Amino acid sequence: MPDDNSDIERLLGPILERQARARFRALRDTKMGQHGLHEGVFDPRFVHSHIWHDDAETARIETTLRELGAPPQCVTWGSDLDGRAVTLRQALDDFAANRLHYEAVIVCRPRRLAYYQSHNALGLILVHPG
Repeated sequence: MPDDNSDIERLLGPILERQARARFRALRDTKMGQHGLHEGVFDPRFVHSHIWHDDAETARIETTLRELGAPPQCVTWGSDLDGRAVTLRQALDDFAANRLHYEAVIVCRPRRLAYYQSHNALGLILVHPG
C-alpha cells in the first residue's frame, strides 16, 4: 500500500518521467510529497488518453481501464482512499466526487497501468507496454 512517495514511485515505476523520480525521492519525507504529483511527472510515451473526468465519464474510464487489464481491486494514492485496495469503480467515484480538490492516482497494475487525475479534473490513462 502506498504510504509515502517511495511506494508510489515503486508502484508507478517506468510510467514516471525520469526527473519526477528524483523529485519524489526528494519529497519523500516531507508533508509536501503529494504535491509532487502533476501531469508533467508522467513519461508522455505512456499516456494512452486524456479525459475530462466528470460523473458522465466515469463509466467510460472504467471500461477503458478494464479493457486494458485493470483488475477488480486497485490502490489509490493522493485521495481520501489513500493507500487502500478498493474496487476500481469506488476509486473512480471518489475521484469524480472530489475532482477539484486534489491530484491523485489509481494504480491498477503496478508499473504497467494507472489512472491519474489532476485537481482540475484532467484525467490521464497511463499504460506501459512492458
